[in-house]
Amino acid sequence: MRGRVGPVVAASAFALGAAIIVHQVRLQRALGNLQSLVETETETLDEVLRTQRMVLSAFSRLERRMQELEARPVARGEKDESAPAAASRAAVASESAEPHAPAPPSPEVQENIQKGNGVIDTAIASGQWTDQNRNDLRAIIRTVPAEQASALIYRVVSAINARQLKPERSGPPI
Repeated sequence: MRGRVGPVVAASAFALGAAIIVHQVRLQRALGNLQSLVETETETLDEVLRTQRMVLSAFSRLERRMQELEARPVARGEKDESAPAAASRAAVASESAEPHAPAPPSPEVQENIQKGNGVIDTAIASGQWTDQNRNDLRAIIRTVPAEQASALIYRVVSAINARQLKPERSGPPI
């Protein structure tokens, strides 16, 4: 009985060591995926913060202009306007000085956005994010404006975080 215990213990120790190595490799892959997701989410958040700062800056300029108009004395012979009318006129003047809203995307860009959403929808339906999905979306993202590209990337990252998509391999999903 004693002669058999030694080899059994050695085999068990070897199997346990192999299992630990396998788990370490899996943990390293998971950590790599997590780091990639964090980088992508950080870039998205940075873009949101830049947009928020631009909007807040525009509001501040509008508010300053409204205050200037409200504090302006009415000159002789000038029609006395109510504060709302003056503010409205200032807003129109400010808007005309600011760049206008971007034009709607071209039909080609709209088609590419639909293709990108189709790639993502198909992947979500299958539950897998394959290398082919990644490559297809990368090609599409290069053809659309940054705002729409960010929205497509956000959909993929959100689906992975919600476990609706499982990446085929470790590494960046996009």
